[in-house]
Amino acid sequence: YNLNASLNTMFSAAIAAFLVILIHTFFPSLSVDCMMISCLMLLVPGLTITNAIRDTIAGDTLSGLARATDAFLCAILYSCWSWFCSIFLDVRFL
Repeated sequence: YNLNASLNTMFSAAIAAFLVILIHTFFPSLSVDCMMISCLMLLVPGLTITNAIRDTIAGDTLSGLARATDAFLCAILYSCWSWFCSIFLDVRFL
């Protein structure tokens, strides 16, 4: 589907958090923190951060700042939505 990038980010983080919580209900001995970090680590925009640093070093400060802002806003959306889903589904982090 052709969704907005921020909506795609929110849905990805929500699905990842929901799957972690679902796995935790079946296997309670697994650490929720480790599973959540492992899922969200794949979603972090590493290439965008790298391109932002490259643009800044090359002298394109406005382009570098725009890419860095986009990357950090995506990372913030991932963390906020995964936190919201875990609170909404009443999961206690161990």
